[in-house]
Order: sequence, then structure tokens, then C-alpha cells
Amino acid sequence: MKKLSSVVAILLVSMFVYAGAAHAGVGVRITGPVSYIGYGNWNDFADFLNDEAIPELGFSQKIDNINWVPEFGGEILVSPMPVLDIGLGAGMLLKTADLSISVGGETMSFSHKLRAYPFTLTGYVKPPLPFGFAKPFVYGGVGLYYTKLIFEEGYSGVGGDYSYEAELTKTGFGLHGGAGLEFSVFPMVSIDIGIKARWAKIKGFEGTASDSEGEEEDVFLMFDEDDDGNPMYGPESVDYQDEIDEGEVDLSGFGFVLGIKVMF
Repeated sequence: MKKLSSVVAILLVSMFVYAGAAHAGVGVRITGPVSYIGYGNWNDFADFLNDEAIPELGFSQKIDNINWVPEFGGEILVSPMPVLDIGLGAGMLLKTADLSISVGGETMSFSHKLRAYPFTLTGYVKPPLPFGFAKPFVYGGVGLYYTKLIFEEGYSGVGGDYSYEAELTKTGFGLHGGAGLEFSVFPMVSIDIGIKARWAKIKGFEGTASDSEGEEEDVFLMFDEDDDGNPMYGPESVDYQDEIDEGEVDLSGFGFVLGIKVMF
């Protein structure tokens, strides 16, 4: 009896391993198109510029908040069993907010650019639920977010030309998860729609600033208040790092996902 039980156990394990090996495959998945992020420090500063600072100078131009952000990504998928896909991915979130004011032959410009590149590890679980037209799935994972911030200022006019640029970088940690429905198009091709949520708050940005006069300095990302209590956000010399509060990039939020998956 013990020998029979051992044989049955070996056969069951062998069948499981064989079934997994027979199903196992690799593929690719491309996703997009848009996410909503908090990005609170910048948005507080932009609101101050739009509501107070720019109108006080007599101008009507506004600079954009950063909330809805184009986001695209790709993954290499491994499917060790029918209910599970594991994805190793990379993506990008890109957004620019800029402002240009011209008066009396003079032009002043200001630009802030966000460039975030997540590298993610994600598990997709497809529970065997009775959806005849589609396969539901849930997923969760972790990511490293290499993030670059660029600040640019420029002046052109009777006083000559002047430009300033600061580039700051930092890699931070994030979590993500969501759910969706997968629709089969061809035997190896499917599309999916879903929603996702993300938590990623990144601090510690540092970099270098330079201007058209050849000056360079090391800078960090600050978010503080001036003497009147107004928010100030952007690059500041590291000489003041112990005196001024540090800024944060908040990529947390939610997104709508459209994906195309091809398995081989």
C-alpha cells in the first residue's frame, strides 16, 4: 500500500510538472496610455503662480498643473502555469509644464519637466471564474522609479540673453496593483483593459545647475515657504540644504490601462 501511495504521488507530481512545462511560455505585453498622479509639491507651487504671482505682474498666462500624465510600458512575460504570469517591465511617464511671457520686446520663459522611468516586477493571477467572453485578472508588484526633474529659465530682450538649467535625479521605490479583463483575439494574441493603483513617493533629489554665464553649482530639490508663507519649489544650492525643507515627487495615483499581449 505504501509503495502504491508513493507511485501515485510520483505520478501526480510528474503530471503537474509536465503540465506546467507544457504550458510554460514567454511573451511580451505593451501597455498605455495615461495615469493620474498626485505631484502635490509642484501643483501647490503652480497654483500660487497662477493665482497670485503672475496676476500681480499684470499677466494672464498660466502654467499647467501636473496630474494626468502619458504613461507607456513594456514587459517580458513568463507563464509558468495557466493561472499565473510573471512580468519584468520598464516604462516611462513624461510631462512638461511651461510658461512664456512676452512684452515690450522682452521674453521670459520657465519650464518644468518630469521624466520617470519605472522598472517593475509584477505577478498576474487569472482566477478560473465563469466569464465566458473574457478572463479576469488581478495583479500586484514592486518597482524602482528612476526619476529626472529638469527646470529651465530663460530671458531674452534689451538686457541681453540669459538661460538657466538644473537637472536633478533620484531612484525611488514604489508599489502597484490592479485588476482587469483579458480578451483573446487570436490563439497567441490578447488585449486587456483595466485599472491600476500606485504608491511611489520619492525624496532626495540632487543634481547640477548651470547658466549661460558659465556658473555651475550643486543643487537639491526644495519645497518651502517664503517670508509671506507662499510655497516655493525647485532647485536650490546644497549650501542651504540644512536650512530649507526638502521637496518630494509624488507619483502615487491611479491609471487606466490598455494592453496588448503576445505569447510564444
